[in-house]
Order: sequence, then structure tokens, then C-alpha cells
Amino acid sequence: MMSTKEKLAYKIVDKALANVKEMLEPLTYAVNLLTPQAVSAKDEDFVMATDGEHLFFDPDQIVNYYRLGMHGMLEYQIVHILLHGILGHFSDRSYVRKKLAWGVMDLSIAQIMEKIGIPCWNEVKIPLNLDTIGMGLYHQAAKNTGLAKRVLWAGKELAVDPHEFWWDRKDAAGCSRGKVNGKEGGKEGEDIIADRWEQAREYLLEGENSKLSADEVAKKLSQKKSLGWGSESESGCQRVKADSGECSFREVFKEFLVKKSVSKDQLDFYDPMLYQYGLDLYEDVPLIEPAEEIDEISLENMVIAIDTSGSCEGYASEFLSQIIGIFREIGKGLQFDRIYLMQCDCSIQNVCEFEDVEELNEVKDSMQMYGWGGTSFIPVFDWVDRNLVKEGKNVGCLLYFSDAEGDFPSAAPEYPTFFITPEETEYSWLPKWVRNVSLNKSGRKRS
Repeated sequence: MMSTKEKLAYKIVDKALANVKEMLEPLTYAVNLLTPQAVSAKDEDFVMATDGEHLFFDPDQIVNYYRLGMHGMLEYQIVHILLHGILGHFSDRSYVRKKLAWGVMDLSIAQIMEKIGIPCWNEVKIPLNLDTIGMGLYHQAAKNTGLAKRVLWAGKELAVDPHEFWWDRKDAAGCSRGKVNGKEGGKEGEDIIADRWEQAREYLLEGENSKLSADEVAKKLSQKKSLGWGSESESGCQRVKADSGECSFREVFKEFLVKKSVSKDQLDFYDPMLYQYGLDLYEDVPLIEPAEEIDEISLENMVIAIDTSGSCEGYASEFLSQIIGIFREIGKGLQFDRIYLMQCDCSIQNVCEFEDVEELNEVKDSMQMYGWGGTSFIPVFDWVDRNLVKEGKNVGCLLYFSDAEGDFPSAAPEYPTFFITPEETEYSWLPKWVRNVSLNKSGRKRS
């Protein structure tokens, strides 16, 4: 029976595969060739690998990386593995020095990904003197000991998957797994795998020429890469109207409310009869009661963030409805120093600052939203830290409206954080410092 962690790992891997297809559509055919399969790995460094048919993964590593906010690294690994298949590396065993060949292959993949704007997840810099894309570098290195050492070093640093799985069809990573389609990977099975990956390359190249070089593969992917992969995206803009339903957040706020004593010395609080009596009796001397102090409920600075990534486009109206509900709550006696309304996909798209709740009335009809690219929550936390926390401004709380599928900061922030999610789902991968308020169809909350 599948464990809870294994089920979660499958969900994370499926989401990463879907993100790759969304961001790099030409790899869709290749993604569909791999069937995710959980394995029990003995190698603590093992995360993912493939035999050309399956995408093997260690559930413990997958869940751990995701909880650390490193799900972008999983997508990087998937693209790396897919490009091995696209370039025919799974079936090409003609090289005598296989480790040198593997180093050149990994170097070629890293160079392609750098060209299409996907930075190396472990920030390894490709040596400037190893700038040749393609296997021609292997033949040069085989004749040059110094060059071979540089290739082997670079390849080792850039590798993200154990190649033995697709090179020797052996259980090299120490994983417990069965045969491939009932076979040990004989010639017949290998030919089928090679044919499928040849079709994947033709799909990527749109049938132009299945023998195009790795450089041409990079150019084709650059032309087709969607906006938002790990970089700022050009803003897509749309008007979003509120949907029906709202949720009360008063219980959410209650434990963070701060009572402040303020002087009740405005003219509105003067006794008009006593004021006038003083003028009549003493001419220029009105009678005014000593300033009275009252308690005012405050939440200090509040940040509301809206996830405007592509995966949340269908929830935009519901998110807006809940935000309007919050503004109505604010109008019933909750006071704030500032309200910051942010929009973010993989980067900050828009920030609005409000001092008065009345300024927010315009969102009741519709609001301009920007983004619809990739997903990362980290920019919002970085913005709050840089513009509020480091400036000495207290943050009452952060409410983040999202489907919770994205990168989280590795460390907990100094302020309470809520993720307002649209589904009644067990978001067990959320960091421990995140509080979840899930909204069901009737608009009630589950925390």
C-alpha cells in the first residue's frame, strides 16, 4: 500500500512535469514518454533517474526538496533528463571512455539550458574554455589529458542523474525496481526506446530535420520557452471581477490584533453644550474636558499577496471575492497602519499601498491583475523583508492567496503567514510555519 509520503511525492513530481510542459511546450512529447515510478534508493544523493521509459524518484528526497522550497530544482532535473533523451544519449554507447562521454553530455545539456535562460540549479559555472556544444568535444578531450580532466570535473559538477540507468540498464543507484516492460533491456527494447525519443526530437524540431545539432535544439527551445521560468515575465493583464461568496477573517486576525491607546481629543469628542457654556460665561474661554484615552484595535502593517501565476488564473475571481470580504471586515473597526496589496507570479508584478480602507472600494467592481507566468512565492517574502522588516516596520501578518504550488523561502519569516487556498485539500507539503485557510465552495474557512 502506498504511503502518505509516496502519494505526496507522486503529486509533486506530476506537478513538476506539468510545469515543464507549460514552460517548454516543445518538450511535451518527451515528458509524456516517461512514467513516474517511486523507488527506494540506497544512495543518499539519488533524487531522479531514468531508463528512457520511467522517471525513477526517491519519495523522501522529492518531499524534502519541495519542503525546502527547491521544487525549481526538480524541474531543472527533469529538463536535463529530457534533453539527454532528445539528443539521443540514452542509446548512444559508441564511446570507449564512458565517463568522459557522460561528462561531455552533461556539459552539453548545461550549455543548452544556459542558452535558453534556465540557470544551473547549483550555480556551477561552465568553464569558458569548454564552450563547444555537442559531442565533438569528446574526441578533442580523448586526445588531450588536460582537457579531459576539465571535462570530467565539469561533467561531475553538472550531472543531476545517474547515467548508468540508461547506459547499462543496470540497477546502478541501488534502487529496488523491476524489469523494464518485463525485459532486461535487450536490443528490441532499446530500439523501441530510441525510436520514441527520435519522435520526441522531431516533435521539438517540428519535423524540420531530426539530425539538427544541439545548438539548433537550444535555438528552438529559446523560441518556444514560455515567459516566467525563473525570471521576470512580461506582464499579462486582465480585468477580474469578484465572484460570489466571502469568508470571515476576523478569527484569523484575532490573535494578532494589537490594542493601542489613543487620545480622544478631536473636536468630534468634545461636549458641545459644555463648550458653548464656557464661551457664554467666559467669552473667549471654552470649557473642554481633559483628553480621554480610548483603545483602538490595530493590526499594524498588513500584506495581502495574490498569486497571479498561470496555475491560479481560474481562481482569480474567487481570490478577489475574499479580498473584498477582508476590506469589509476592516471597515467594521479594524485599523491598519498600511495595507499593501501585491501581485506576484514568479516575480513581483504590482504593489499598491493604501492608508484608508475607502481607497480600496474600487476593487469591488473589478481589479487589474498582472502576471500569469511561472510560480515563486519567494519574491513576496523578499519584498516584505527589504521594504518593511529591515525598515523597522512591524508586519501584522501576510495573507497569500494561492494554490500553494511554488517555491517557499527556506527560513520562516518574522511575521505570521497564511496561505488562503481554494481547495479543501491536505496541503501537507506546506512549511510548518505556514498556516492554511482553505475555502470550500460555500466560502467558509477551514484552518
